[in-house]
Amino acid sequence: MLADVLSPIHLGAPGLALLLVWGPISRAEENAPPAAGPTPTLLASEAGPSPSPTATPPRTAAQDATFGAAFRRGWEAANERRYHDAITEYSEAIRLKPDDPSIYNHRGAVYQLLGQYQQAIADYSEAIGLKPDSAEAYNDRGNSYAALHQFHQAIADYTEAVRLRADFVEAYFNRASNYFAEGQYNDAIKDCDAVLAVNPNFA
Repeated sequence: MLADVLSPIHLGAPGLALLLVWGPISRAEENAPPAAGPTPTLLASEAGPSPSPTATPPRTAAQDATFGAAFRRGWEAANERRYHDAITEYSEAIRLKPDDPSIYNHRGAVYQLLGQYQQAIADYSEAIGLKPDSAEAYNDRGNSYAALHQFHQAIADYTEAVRLRADFVEAYFNRASNYFAEGQYNDAIKDCDAVLAVNPNFA
């Protein structure tokens, strides 16, 4: 078990540092969205309806096409590591379709890559407000809190992520890293065991 490896008795300071340097894990750590990902239409449909009590007026085909073009430009800019351009394009997509949580997630990921963690937290929070069952948004917001050394908030977000998705290996691992940072070694070991229970080949 990882408990035998990551126990404070066996781990020591160098091992603890390695654990903290390795994490956290999120889609933002994958060097931005891949070039051949899902289309903006698919992402929007996955987002679900807006919780706003006011019905959103239907968009025309031209408006959807404009939104899709802005999303794609943002996606491509992020993939090419032109992060400031990506933020500009994602912001335009948000202006055109402000009720789509997936765009806030994508822009938040870019802010996170730029080290602009407060802006990333704001975008992930917006995404969560629009889609409260988004485990990925909670995990990613937790990563931004962790980068700011706000470990209690990070742990709370990872906990919600694994509540929403019991097999969310990355969220368990990220929470373990934050438990270690807080000196809560037993809780960290439990999460590491949970990682291996879900995915024995996780590395």
